Amino acid sequence: PLFIGKYKLDWIFVKPFVKDSKSDKIVEFEPFYGRTLLEMNYAFDKPLSDHSPITVDLPLNPPSA
Repeated sequence: PLFIGKYKLDWIFVKPFVKDSKSDKIVEFEPFYGRTLLEMNYAFDKPLSDHSPITVDLPLNPPSA
């Protein structure tokens, strides 16, 4: 196969979900709907990675309740 890149992005740091203690307003880019994709990592004979991938929404505007 043709390899375009040699390295892959392995880690992204996401700040925890914390409301501002002085107000009820949620700050932009707070993480929502975090999921661990365990089944995706083990869907093949050999795991894709040594850890399961995750997905998280980082919206510009917080979702409405």
